[in-house]
Amino acid sequence: MSSLSRRPSRWVSYSFLGAAISLIAAGDAVAGSSAATPDKLFGALPSGKLDIPSHLAMPDSIPKGESVEGVYAEIPEYLKNNPQAGSKYAQIFASKEDAQANASGIPNSQRSDTCFMAASPTMNYSDEVRWSGSFSTNATVSPYPRSYNYGPYGASPKDMMTVAAVRVDHITEATDTKATLDTKIVYIDAETLGARLVSESKTEFTFVQELPGKVKLYALKSDDSVTFLVRRERLPDEVNPVGPMFVQLGNQGNVSTSDGCHMTFSMPVKPSAASTAIVQLEALLEIKPMNADDFPGADVGQGEVDRPMMGMNGQKEARIRPMEIGFSSTWLSGDKSPVLSISHGWTGRERTQAM
Repeated sequence: MSSLSRRPSRWVSYSFLGAAISLIAAGDAVAGSSAATPDKLFGALPSGKLDIPSHLAMPDSIPKGESVEGVYAEIPEYLKNNPQAGSKYAQIFASKEDAQANASGIPNSQRSDTCFMAASPTMNYSDEVRWSGSFSTNATVSPYPRSYNYGPYGASPKDMMTVAAVRVDHITEATDTKATLDTKIVYIDAETLGARLVSESKTEFTFVQELPGKVKLYALKSDDSVTFLVRRERLPDEVNPVGPMFVQLGNQGNVSTSDGCHMTFSMPVKPSAASTAIVQLEALLEIKPMNADDFPGADVGQGEVDRPMMGMNGQKEARIRPMEIGFSSTWLSGDKSPVLSISHGWTGRERTQAM
């Protein structure tokens, strides 16, 4: 851990050694936050696992009218009105109201905070699925070929499948002590728009730490992994979420989010092994009224009469700064238990942006 102690003061690290936690440096720690006593953080992580299936035996079709609460499927209007369109697909939302809000451009703050991740199947009738790794407040499912016919002029799809799988996440509770994640796996038929519940689970994470910009970290542990939930709490005046989140899981892939969605990812915890993950995001530090002199063009000679044209009355601006959060797990031969560490720091200068 000595390398962490040599980082600039802007880095804050939390080191989990068995049941211990220590604050390495506190350059930009959030006011009021502090490291827990040695037996209260790692030891308090609940045992559990966020199980996302990698194999699903999807049905050939789902009857129209079969539905799942919190899942709404529709075919976009332009596809309904254009039977010659080459690509057919369905969009998935949490409700009909969310679908209408999306179509009309209503701000995200007035929609539900349910997030979706779609899965794509493998070819040749396998039941293996590959999750997209991308969370958003809507998802897209489309027919796909189970296999291909190969001929002298190339490959053509054969035996089209219309049912796909979607992961539906909703945080039902998020406090300064815990977060509860409701996760559904749902089959959706892109042709009939029928939906069928495969499984539903509730996973409870323990609060770990709050970082600048109301970025909150939660975690749980199992015998062979630690799973983190990263959530950026929305500010009262935040109409649309600022920036996506992205995590690189060593060389094991990545996960991204948009529309203000949370992020979950797991790291293996094994003897004589190490793993890393890096989360990149933009921290929204503050939203404040914009000064008239700060409007674009205010410094090139426009008079007071022109000022209202530079922005709407009551326009606000946000202070934003890019941040990186590093996670690592090691369990060397000399360690009695896994050593997990979390650190964060700025990766660029602060900027302002009109809201």
